[in-house]
Amino acid sequence: MKPLAIDLFCGLGGWTEGLLAEGWDVIGFDIEQHVYGEERYPAQLVLQDVLTLRGHQFRNADLIVASPPCQEYSYMAMPWSKAKAKAAAIRADTTGAALARLRHAPHPAGTSPWWWRT
Repeated sequence: MKPLAIDLFCGLGGWTEGLLAEGWDVIGFDIEQHVYGEERYPAQLVLQDVLTLRGHQFRNADLIVASPPCQEYSYMAMPWSKAKAKAAAIRADTTGAALARLRHAPHPAGTSPWWWRT
């Protein structure tokens, strides 16, 4: 019997590709189905917001990986010095205001940061 991995925020399946290559069964969870050209998620995909997940869904899992989106830092990665400066400012802010602003920052194509919704 193959070990079972759960891939949260699975996207196109970066983690999943490696796990499948090593002989794992994988179930991916994401809020939407991602398509990039001909690329599709390579395993079983469950469309569900991670905020609605329940532990019993993973009772048979041997591994759970989670790679939540990081657009705020990704688009800032060039130049790296700007991203490092922003990260340092957030860490230095003891009030939490900088982190709150980050959570409400605009996201690509006007999308909302669904992983922070309450």
